[in-house]
Formats: sequence, structure tokens, C-alpha cells
Amino acid sequence: MDAGVDAAMDAGEDAGVDAATDAGEGVPCGAPGDCSAPDVVTADCVAGRCEIVTCATGRESCDGDFATGCERDLQTDPDHCGVCAGDCGLGGACTAGECDTVIDVGIGHENLCVTRSSGAVFCAGENVRGEAGIGVTGTLAVYSPLREVMMLDDATSTSVGYALACAVRGTGGAVCMGNNAYGQVGSGSTGDLETLPDPVSGLTDVEQVSAGGQRDRGLPSVLGQEYEGFACALRTGGVVSCWGSEYGRGDGLSGDTNVPVTVSGAADVVDVSAGYEHACLVRSSGEVACWGRMGARLGAAGETADLAVPTAVAGITDAVRVDVGQVHSCAVRRGGQVVCWGDNANSELGADSTTTPASATPVAVPVIANAIDVDVGPLTSCALGSGGEVWCWGGDGSGRLGDGPAGPTTTATPVRLADLDATALAVGLHALCAIRRDGAVVCWGAEPRELGLLDFSSAWTVPTLHPEFPPTPTP
Repeated sequence: MDAGVDAAMDAGEDAGVDAATDAGEGVPCGAPGDCSAPDVVTADCVAGRCEIVTCATGRESCDGDFATGCERDLQTDPDHCGVCAGDCGLGGACTAGECDTVIDVGIGHENLCVTRSSGAVFCAGENVRGEAGIGVTGTLAVYSPLREVMMLDDATSTSVGYALACAVRGTGGAVCMGNNAYGQVGSGSTGDLETLPDPVSGLTDVEQVSAGGQRDRGLPSVLGQEYEGFACALRTGGVVSCWGSEYGRGDGLSGDTNVPVTVSGAADVVDVSAGYEHACLVRSSGEVACWGRMGARLGAAGETADLAVPTAVAGITDAVRVDVGQVHSCAVRRGGQVVCWGDNANSELGADSTTTPASATPVAVPVIANAIDVDVGPLTSCALGSGGEVWCWGGDGSGRLGDGPAGPTTTATPVRLADLDATALAVGLHALCAIRRDGAVVCWGAEPRELGLLDFSSAWTVPTLHPEFPPTPTP
């Protein structure tokens, strides 16, 4: 948050405290016995005014007014959790003086979903096909504020694609919501959009879910057919199942599928990612394999035909993570290096787009040597370092590189974002967000209305605190 917003908030808090203190000074007394107020254990009479000495266990006077006593329960109040003004944030719960925390952030085309440790999920932004999970659809270019996803209270993670969002449940099941023209909700039906979370058929052992898809403007706008999509799940034992558009199914067969099918040869997988029209996985051996459109976007040994089953990406034998964007993909190697392949029109591979417009061979991204995760959008790539560092490279439109005023330029050299101390990262078409170690969510690169902040109109070009998800209070 910028200095002006901080100053305004501080001024407002100070004014409230001053007003409350003045009100408290209005309680006269002649002796301590004259002072009594709710949940006040002991009080004193000082200079003719009552003062609180001790409150009942777990309670505190946060307004400074003796007349209201120890009015706040710091054990259960999400606005005063563990300490006065300890804000748990939107939808936060306070239990035994501790807030539930934000554990996952997912970003898609123009929307955001945030998962809390309580299992609640809050989504915002574009909701044209019901992907916000609030029971209704929105209108193109009319954004939804942050609202709690209905009928979902045990989520452990979320993934947001194009007009599609999915979540893993604590039971091991998965749910999806949004466009279903290609069966990408996975519920066994096709054609109707789903505005509420719908269980993915037959899955009870899901560890990770990844939602993909794209908007193909060449397709008719009938029942959401322009929103092509699919999703994949990593299951216990390293098995991968996918559903939706035929490009994502990965089992060697053609045709869309509205129920999960098992991806061929996927029995030892440790990570999976669904992109626009292709997907990739990482095997326990460190091999990366991809399937889908156009040789899995040039990653499979130079193939240019569509790939119906996972095919190894040449030159990678030590990967630990992979992420897929629109027409490029990136992986983290065991030593902490990042490599990328595919289209490079915006230097998103970490190479100059003028000299390397595309590459079927993985390109080593410069500078980064301690990456533990990578997340890519259609135009921009970012990596998370073991020390909480975040680097971004590629297209800078809307301020996606997070280093100041946005420009039309691209950069192949990763830009390190200052002092994020991040633990998780999410990259979308316009917006990028990170979870900081202190529990706060910071975002950049988009109009904040895509993040549920409808009163903000200008893009955040540097990491900015999302006001609905502040740092976890520290007593």
C-alpha cells in the first residue's frame, strides 16, 4: 500500500483512538469502588476518572472508553484478533486469538480466487460464465467484487483458468465452476454453465488441481463455446486425470470428455499444469512431458503436430516444478535454475524476442539460481526464490513486471521485485499476486477491479497490499 493510503489509515485510526479516549475520561469517580464496567476485573480511580487495570481473560478495551469496559473478545473477534485492531481480513476467522490465514491464491484471465486455512474461498473479477461460484453470472467487462464461493467450506487450494475455476477439497475430492461447454467442469454433463461448485465425477484422492483454457474468438458465442477449456488433477500415487477439451485429455483418444480420464503413462507424477491448449507434467525422475496443441507448444523434441499423449521435453531430466501459460511453458530444475520453451514474442522465455522468436529447446533463464517455484501467464513469467524473492520477465503491459510505471516494452532479463518475502505466487493475464510470509496478499499488474476492488481505477504497477487480505496480526 502506498504512503498516502497508509497515512490516511493511520490518521483515521488515531482519530478513533483519540475520540474513544476522550469519551473514557468522562467517567468520574471518587474511589476505585465507584468504577465498574463490563468484563473489567480491576479498576482504579486516577485524578477523578476511572481507569481499567485488568480485563477478564481474553478481553481488552480497544476503544479506550471505560464506560464500555473490556468490550472486545480477542479470542474470537476477527476485527480484533489477539490484539486490538488485529484484522483477520475478508472472511477471516479468529480462533483462540489467532486468525486463519491465506493459504493459496489463484489468478486466471481477469479474476482472482483466494483460499483461507478455514477452507473458505473468495473470488472476484470477471464472472461471465459463473466462475466466481456465487450462483449467478456477470456481464463481460462488469467485474464482481470479492464474494465467498457458495457451498464450499473445506478447500485446500484453488486454480483459476479461463472462465473456469476449480478447488481441491479436504476430503480429497475436487469441484469446478464456470463454463462447461466442453465438459471442463468434469461433472458428467456438458453444455450448461455452472455457477456453483460442482463435484468432479469419481475423484476422491486429489492432491492438486490445475484449471486451463482459453477464449477462442474464432468460435461462436453459443453456450460458452468460445471459452474452450480443460482441467487436470494430480492424484495420490502420482496418477493424473484430465477432463474437458480434447486437447487436454492426454489419453491418446480424441473428442471432449465431461468426466476425468487417466492420462497415459502418468503413474509417477509430482506436478501437473494445465494451460490454454496444452498441459505438462513432471515425473519423479525429473522428466517433463507435455501434450496438447502443436507439439505441446514446441516442447516435445521439436514436434509441430498435436500430441495426444505426454511426450518428453528434450533436455530436461531434473525438473521439480512446471507451469504452463498460453503458448509457452517453464520448469524449475533441482539446482534452482529456470528453463522455458515455446513462443517468445514477449521475451517470456528469458531470451530476447528479436533474436529468439520461439524455441523448441528449453532456454535457461538468466540471473535466477535458487528458484523453488515458477508461475507463468500468457505474456509474463515469474519465479519464486528460496529466500522469498520474486523475479518477473516478459511483457510489461499493465505493469506486470512490478517495477514501476507500465510500458509497452518487454524484458528478457528477470526483474527482482523489492522486499516481497513471498511464500507463494500466482500469475494471470493481467494480474499477479503473492502471499507474503507475514500472511498478507500483495498484487500488481492489473486494474484492481479485477481483484475485487471496484473503487480503484488505475493499475498497480508495483506490489501493493490488497486491503482485504492484510498481514496476520501479531499479539
